[in-house]
Amino acid sequence: MLGVRTSSDESAAVEARAEKEAKAYDDGQVWEISSRWHGRVPHVILAPNTLHAEERFRALIAARARGGRVMDVGCGRGVLSAELHAMGASSVYGFDVSQGEVDMAQAEYGELPGVTFGAHGIEAPIAGAFDLIVGRSILHHVDFRRVLPVLFERNLAPGGRMLFMEPMSHPLTLAFHRFVRSAHTPDEWPLTPDDVTWLGERFAADVVPINLLSFPIGILSGLLHPWLSPGNLLMRAADRIDQALEDVTILRARGRQGLIIIDRPATESMG
Repeated sequence: MLGVRTSSDESAAVEARAEKEAKAYDDGQVWEISSRWHGRVPHVILAPNTLHAEERFRALIAARARGGRVMDVGCGRGVLSAELHAMGASSVYGFDVSQGEVDMAQAEYGELPGVTFGAHGIEAPIAGAFDLIVGRSILHHVDFRRVLPVLFERNLAPGGRMLFMEPMSHPLTLAFHRFVRSAHTPDEWPLTPDDVTWLGERFAADVVPINLLSFPIGILSGLLHPWLSPGNLLMRAADRIDQALEDVTILRARGRQGLIIIDRPATESMG
């Protein structure tokens, strides 16, 4: 288990959690239900602030993916793995705890040169060093305070980057997780302010909040003016405010989502 020592009880708990996560996707309707809920708030999902965050996420990926070795954590159906390949990654290893999701990724993208997939949890041993370790909405499913240091020390190459986009503790995100459990797996929960503090202390991580005001304003905009574009004047104003608030420390954990950027110095040697 990649250098993480656990008792038999801890190992059993990790395996049980992974099994619940896999079952929720393989046997349940979590992905479909969550997608339907997101489809109800297009002025949030397609808001200028959301689109700017997506552009930043892909730019940060592209800066390290070309010619690099990439790990796609929680690859799901393989869409991001395929994008990484298109960006010029020399190799992409995507894995997910759900065998069903991996089967779909393999069927759709398994023939791409240099792209491989595996079905296992994040704590399973993974060989090799990677220039980029990336994932979307994965850390909040796992005990990331245990596994991130292991991935950093054992799998992130000197000069490499870890990049994640995760749900954070916006009041509306917390309400969504609390009251719409069918759209979530049993153990997932947004990252908290304490989690963001830990990331900063442990890795000097940069955490960028997404949709601070664009979340509530986007819901109102969609309800009051559903015929307008998500890029309407009100949503553009919310985007400008959100961008101005990005560097406010106490708000880093309060976006609907957050970009988490962890860089490893190039001068370090692998442990």
